[in-house]
Parts: sequence; C-alpha cells; structure tokens
Amino acid sequence: MKLKGNRTLKSKRALKFFDQGFNCSQSIFSAFAPAIGLTRVKALRIASAFGGGICRRGELCGAITGSIMAIGLKYGRGRANDEAAKEKTYRLAQKLMRWFERRYGTMLCGKLIKVDIRKNKKIWSRFHPEICRELVKATALHLDHLL
Repeated sequence: MKLKGNRTLKSKRALKFFDQGFNCSQSIFSAFAPAIGLTRVKALRIASAFGGGICRRGELCGAITGSIMAIGLKYGRGRANDEAAKEKTYRLAQKLMRWFERRYGTMLCGKLIKVDIRKNKKIWSRFHPEICRELVKATALHLDHLL
C-alpha cells in the first residue's frame, strides 16, 4: 500500500511523542486528535491512564486504545439515536483490532512484550522502547489508512 500525503506525518508525530516518554496510547491519540478537533494536551491527558495495557495491567495494548479513542473522536455517536455513527465506529474499531491481532498474534500488552507488568514494572521499561515503538508506528500508519 502506497501512502499519500500526510499519512506518514501522523505516524512520525506518534513516534515523536513516544520518544519523548509518552505511553503508546497517548502517542497515537495525541498524533490524531488535533486534526479531529481536540487539543494535543487534552488528548495526552485523556489517554494517560491507558499505557502499559491500561494502567500497567498488561491488558489491551495502548496502541489499540489510543487508536480506538481516535476513531471514536472522529466518528463516534454524540446523540443517543445516531445508530449509523455507532455502527461505523464499531466497524472501524473492530477492523483495526482484527488487523492488529492478525499481525501480532495478540492485543494484550503483557503478551506482546512477554512481561507481567503488574509484577515487574522496572523490567517493562527495558522492553518498552524495543517492542512498543514498532507497535506505535505500524498502528498509527494503519489507523491513518482507516480514518
């Protein structure tokens, strides 16, 4: 797939945030949020508890949670009766999740980095840059394709 225009720009922004020390969820969500109508600072704050597989629990990968928040921000329903928006949001989020799971075999942070973060937070920091940077980059590129 050949990327056009600014598609790689958002991925580069996500990596820039990641390299500054923001978690995977913050990195992706804050790279996309300003173009969808939310300030970068608010996006960073909203996504801050989703790192490490949601609050360092090793559960759903932050690259996924940040991406799902971006999908919801762009397409999510803001009125109770907007079923079309709800269905589009779910469809795109499910598509992203299927892609991620096919590519990486799991969406669970702890399995992706092969560390039980809840028991050993310090060892997690060794794997974070090595593995998570690739997850942020690839997921941001794919999310840009979906949006």
